[in-house]
Amino acid sequence: MLDPDSKVNANKDEIVTSVKHSKKKQNLLLKFFDILSKSNILAELSTLVPLDKDVPDVTTRRFFVVLSGVKSQKKEKIIDEAMSHFCENHRRKSVHPKAKSNAPTEYDFDYQPSSFATDLKTLFGVFKSHGVAYCINDFEKDGTFLSNLYGRWKKVAEVREDFGALPMQATFDISMDAKLRSALEKKVLDIDNNYKHFVMLILQLVGKTSMLRGGTEVSVSLFFICFLFFKLTSLFYLYDSTLL
Repeated sequence: MLDPDSKVNANKDEIVTSVKHSKKKQNLLLKFFDILSKSNILAELSTLVPLDKDVPDVTTRRFFVVLSGVKSQKKEKIIDEAMSHFCENHRRKSVHPKAKSNAPTEYDFDYQPSSFATDLKTLFGVFKSHGVAYCINDFEKDGTFLSNLYGRWKKVAEVREDFGALPMQATFDISMDAKLRSALEKKVLDIDNNYKHFVMLILQLVGKTSMLRGGTEVSVSLFFICFLFFKLTSLFYLYDSTLL
């Protein structure tokens, strides 16, 4: 029998995920300013300044002070230069063990385009929350940091067979049935007493039978299934009650 209290743990997991996302966003912003601080031209933008002259203890980055507010050509140029410097220096610390690359060392530490694009969107989301009016789409034109980044990705793709090919993409495990059976027998997955384990099993089974990969695809599918189920059952009871 499932333990009702274990549902509380599921809610805690959601909170933990949110905290992890916030921490990841914060670490990315710190890395952005750390990279800027090492530039002879842009270092001043990374310095901390008082947010309000009357409250000197509350600080913000000069980057936000200079670039918040109404758009201008000068602000656009500053953002473009800052992002160009960031893109040139935002690299992995090590090469992923599963990556297959015969590329020169210069290209080995480049993030996959999908990961890099996510980081850029995250940064511009943070910029917006600090009053910066520009979004990443404003730089979708020739001569900007994005066009230079795309050019670099093209060069990397020519020498790295795994680049842009999603080498870490979720795949189906043909031995998963045996692994699940073993986990259930050894009580590694205790579906009778652990609500989280029960949900994990359901996700796996739905993913297998529906040919879905990864927890996100399965979760979204289950959401729509549950929505449709409750909608149909509600309509049924509503219709049935009119017959009484």
